[in-house]
Amino acid sequence: MARPLLFLVALGLLGCSPVRSKQPLSDPKEAKLDERLLGTWSGTLDDRLFSVHVIGHKDGQLDLVVVADRGGDGAQVLHYQGHETISEGLRYLSVREKTFEDPLGEKFTLAPRWLFAKIDFVADGGLKIAWLNSDMVTDAIETGALKGKSPTAGDTVIEDDPARMLGFLKNPNVWKPLKTTLRKWEPPAKKKR
Repeated sequence: MARPLLFLVALGLLGCSPVRSKQPLSDPKEAKLDERLLGTWSGTLDDRLFSVHVIGHKDGQLDLVVVADRGGDGAQVLHYQGHETISEGLRYLSVREKTFEDPLGEKFTLAPRWLFAKIDFVADGGLKIAWLNSDMVTDAIETGALKGKSPTAGDTVIEDDPARMLGFLKNPNVWKPLKTTLRKWEPPAKKKR
């Protein structure tokens, strides 16, 4: 639980079990990369600094590398791969944990289940992130509004098709916003000689 938990802490999911999905919100093969996401974003959560490095793939997917302060116990680094989905003007990320067999090697494994986040670019250049409200997802599963497994059967897992998931996710009440706006780090300009 510690590895996905740090990603969730970085996204503000403190103290709750993450909602996972058996499939992404859209086909990764059709991913289109929004260049504005690329770079290093940073913020604080509970007075702890964290950063999210977003690096694009040629095929439109992206890697997210989260580096977070462990509060006096050094740093923790997590790696995710995924893509953006835009539906009805709303932006979402579907990501899976990416684990390398050897930190210096090229072979990796992607987790079988997906995590979702909602993202918004704000007028001042910042990035707002929201995460799924696990209670609302559990209620939707238990009432049949979404197909899936509720926490009584283990983790909350959405097992519905992308169109139904997107219909559910467009409701702003199913999201919990991170209490900070991420800021993009810009490298210092090179001095002209």
